[in-house]
Amino acid sequence: MADSLSKVFRVNPNAHNSEYAARFSSVSAVHLPLMIRQYNHEREYQAFFYYSQDLAMLMEKIYTGFTDFTRTLQNVSNIVLQQFALASLIDEVQSTSEIEGIHSTHRELREILYGETKRAHFSSIIRKYEFSWREVFRVSYRAGM
Repeated sequence: MADSLSKVFRVNPNAHNSEYAARFSSVSAVHLPLMIRQYNHEREYQAFFYYSQDLAMLMEKIYTGFTDFTRTLQNVSNIVLQQFALASLIDEVQSTSEIEGIHSTHRELREILYGETKRAHFSSIIRKYEFSWREVFRVSYRAGM
């Protein structure tokens, strides 16, 4: 994969301008109507995206994997999708809570989903995610999956 321009500059400052020009004028470059100036530097550069061959190949690999995944998803039963949605929702809420320094268990979060118990913090977080998951997976947690 191509090195970033900042890495090129750190390794060889003299090569930076020629590498910038080569990438900027490449047919793989997409120019943006935005100028960028690094802090404490005089020169401005026009912003652009550069899609290297490595990046294009990676994007193709991701697209192919996503296509295969969606094709497989069409052959999966609703109960499997519901279990996946439930496990993913619980994992997401638990991870978010850990970042905030709040401890929770899978069991506790599952009970909140089923309406068996309430904890204000988790209930509000789960409700935020729940609507999206219901729309995507057509899931009803309170039906007793």
